[in-house]
Amino acid sequence: RYERYYITAGALGIVNSILYIFSTCLGLRALSLK
Repeated sequence: RYERYYITAGALGIVNSILYIFSTCLGLRALSLK
């Protein structure tokens, strides 16, 4: 059961970092358009 918890936490961390990078790229693009 602990293995499943670590796998879920790792997947959430990966998705969170991907969303963070994606939002950062969108923010930089919005600033460059202004």
